[in-house]
Amino acid sequence: MSSNTNIAIDNMHPGVARDQINETHNMSKVASTGLPQPPVQQKKPVSEDMYPAGIRAIENMGSAEQVSQLHKMEQGVKN
Repeated sequence: MSSNTNIAIDNMHPGVARDQINETHNMSKVASTGLPQPPVQQKKPVSEDMYPAGIRAIENMGSAEQVSQLHKMEQGVKN
């Protein structure tokens, strides 16, 4: 590093100076190489119940009409 760079780094916040020395935020490198991409995961159909507490509440405290409508929804029957 040149002395001009050292003077500039001496006047910076320690975190910023460390980033510049380590080049952790070198955007030109990131732009040329691209960010690492996570592997593509196949989406699986959801088989588990997303709202078990709500279903239990309807089963235990709902009216007969609500319970009937819930069972129809669970079986995939349209009104």
